[in-house]
Amino acid sequence: MAARISGLINTWNEAETIRYAVESLRSWCDEVLVVDQQSSDDTVRIARACGARVVEVEATGYVEIIRQMSVDLTAHEWVMVLDSDEIVHPNLGRRLRQIAETGEADVVRIPRRNVILGVEMEHGQWWPNAKRRFFHKDWIDIRVEMHGGFHAAKGATEIMLPLDRDCCLWHFSYHNIADMVWKSQRYTTVQAWQRARKGRRPGPRRWFRVALRQAWKEFFRGRAYRDGGAGVAISVIRVMDRFLVQAKQWDEEASHGRAEEYQRMKEAMLGLDHAPDLAPIDHSDLERLEKAPEAIGEVQF
Repeated sequence: MAARISGLINTWNEAETIRYAVESLRSWCDEVLVVDQQSSDDTVRIARACGARVVEVEATGYVEIIRQMSVDLTAHEWVMVLDSDEIVHPNLGRRLRQIAETGEADVVRIPRRNVILGVEMEHGQWWPNAKRRFFHKDWIDIRVEMHGGFHAAKGATEIMLPLDRDCCLWHFSYHNIADMVWKSQRYTTVQAWQRARKGRRPGPRRWFRVALRQAWKEFFRGRAYRDGGAGVAISVIRVMDRFLVQAKQWDEEASHGRAEEYQRMKEAMLGLDHAPDLAPIDHSDLERLEKAPEAIGEVQF
């Protein structure tokens, strides 16, 4: 019996990119499933117009929370997981179908080529940047922490594909530095929250130690500067990510009640009575973070 393959894309406001992701799966997958988190743009309409099956779910703020559920919604035993800003090179699609048909492996690590700020990245941590994205459902372990990723289950046969830019994933990421910084702020907040819930409260020495270790990986081992301004920019932001996760972990407990404390200080200075209806405090970010599962292990950036 021929292997059956599902292509899976999770989306949230990806109208600009979803067409290309779906089309890169259609030619070799038996279905393309888009699991959408309440997009407010045309993502759902475009995905359906391109032939994808769409399931709409509650918005969670980041995708890892619903990865397992999304995989469970696919119709077939083999799954290719794709981000909306990625495409599968046609040669890669043919190779992955061959693997599924022959049973050569249960889990496949796929090299990923990254185009960032208009530059095809060669250095830093960006090549081969391999990802476990193609797998048989029975042999994969899916982590819920942000960037936790996919892991081969115990006993699975895993292979790594050769480093070939004509047979890999292509990732077209970050139009500009503002986009990079915006995502960094979102991601580091969730990562810090998950770690803090495990009782981790790193002090300033660790903030700098972790950031310096990342800088060594980026600039000395990875030689990110060889990719020019784009390489330097993304690597500096990745170093800052490391610093921010540590600092935000420390701040998570310290910040509880801080807004209320500031209100009391101002009221005392001005001789005002406490009136919550005249100075409502927005706790929506905290309520959204409460949905984030605890981290299982060390988060991989």
